[in-house]
Amino acid sequence: KVLSVKNWKSKGFLEKVAEQSADSHLKITLKVENPEEILARTKECQSKFKNSKVSQECLIIEAKTELKLQQYEKAEKQFTTLMSQVKDANKVQPILLMRSDARNKLGRLDDSVHDLFQYQTMTEFKDADITQTILQHYWFKRDTQHLDTLLKNPKVCAGKNAEACE
Repeated sequence: KVLSVKNWKSKGFLEKVAEQSADSHLKITLKVENPEEILARTKECQSKFKNSKVSQECLIIEAKTELKLQQYEKAEKQFTTLMSQVKDANKVQPILLMRSDARNKLGRLDDSVHDLFQYQTMTEFKDADITQTILQHYWFKRDTQHLDTLLKNPKVCAGKNAEACE
């Protein structure tokens, strides 16, 4: 049965069509391999579909592509924007790691380690290698305040990093 014209004009129908259009745009963008074309499509996505759920996904793709292209300042800015928008902790965690990478490449080591620390806090210090990186950073900076706080945390001192806590 074909929808009546009355249904075509309803707000719900128009919103659904707009969301499907945004979703299709995202699916095509995900298949593109040329980084410059990816950036063009993600910018278009963000301007055309501002209020869509897809807009945030396009911003993530844009930031990842900029990171891959070694456009670290742009990537860091996009990841920072995302940090203020994303509420889902599962999405925040990888964004923190990618922003940390961009900040590290920009020579902003304190900011990079701060992102790693936030990530580790969210994941309850499950990645021993990242914890070790954080500990080493504070050790080399002779930042005893942060070191003492970390070393008092039993999750930091578990497993591979137990030796650092002795």
